[in-house]
Amino acid sequence: MKLREENLSAKDGLNVLDVYHGKGLIWKNIIGQSSKKINVLGIDEKGFNGIIQLKGDNVKFLKHMDLSMYDIIDLDAYGIPFKQLETIFSNHTLKKETIFFITFIQQYHGALQYKLLNYANAFKPQY
Repeated sequence: MKLREENLSAKDGLNVLDVYHGKGLIWKNIIGQSSKKINVLGIDEKGFNGIIQLKGDNVKFLKHMDLSMYDIIDLDAYGIPFKQLETIFSNHTLKKETIFFITFIQQYHGALQYKLLNYANAFKPQY
């Protein structure tokens, strides 16, 4: 939360896309402590009672969303949100000044996706 609070845009009226929304506790707490007007749209595969969010596969939503309306995109994943980032970066509506908060948890005993390593120019396949 502290990382997010310290790096909010200076503008008031922020629009946040929370790609792994869950119960929305992170942004609910930030909104409660901030004097800024912050609007959050959450996406999650699970539905939670009393929480308004897009329910379903976040990659499918991200492919078709107009991302130009979001000042912040939050990817707080249990794992590596590589597919989501790849989808977001190929979406031509993304603004250059969009702020990203990304949680990257490597859980594969040292292995990373080959495509991710290719982007980093760190993987040379052996044929």
